[in-house]
Amino acid sequence: MTKYEVLTQLSENKITTKEAYKQIYTTQRIGKKAHFVKIKIKINESKGVSALLKVLFLFPIPLVFVRIAIRIGLKNNSLKDVDIPVEDFIDLISTRNINIDVNAKDEAHVRIKTL
Repeated sequence: MTKYEVLTQLSENKITTKEAYKQIYTTQRIGKKAHFVKIKIKINESKGVSALLKVLFLFPIPLVFVRIAIRIGLKNNSLKDVDIPVEDFIDLISTRNINIDVNAKDEAHVRIKTL
């Protein structure tokens, strides 16, 4: 049903305003797919390691490599202590313009941004 038809039914009192709203705005916006991931890691206790990590992650990483690394982590059982399910994390980083900030207990700060 088109927007015009819904509004005419609303003006003729055939449907309520809530029903009209649901019929007009039924589709949910789907975000664009991400292709790259930008990672920034800062360790407050060690400036040398932080500088090395800045150089390693200077350029954005293709998302394909990140997915491969996550799957390898699943096979090695190194991601079993993560609170978020891995499938949800992969879906999260597959959408563009997502920012994830992680503050660890040992004074490390990780920022993940999808491009």
